[in-house]
Amino acid sequence: MILPHQNVLDLMLPRDIVDDVAAGRFHVRAVEHVTDALEIALGTPIDAIDEAVRERLTRFAEALHASAGDRPPSGAAVTPPSTPVPDPQTP
Repeated sequence: MILPHQNVLDLMLPRDIVDDVAAGRFHVRAVEHVTDALEIALGTPIDAIDEAVRERLTRFAEALHASAGDRPPSGAAVTPPSTPVPDPQTP
């Protein structure tokens, strides 16, 4: 289970779940930012996730432009952002 760190003090679990957590069969993780949850869910650092998404968007944009041929642009430019995803730990 992933929950916002602000909700930790409000968390109430049944005894059997508490026992499962203690035995390592169930995990409760508190996160401060959605990127922390992504890292947990995907098992990958956010920088690697960001890089993979940007690469995929670049390939998609290139394929879109290549398939357009001589047709005029549709007005919907598909290009990945040029700035990295902000680090939630940096103020």
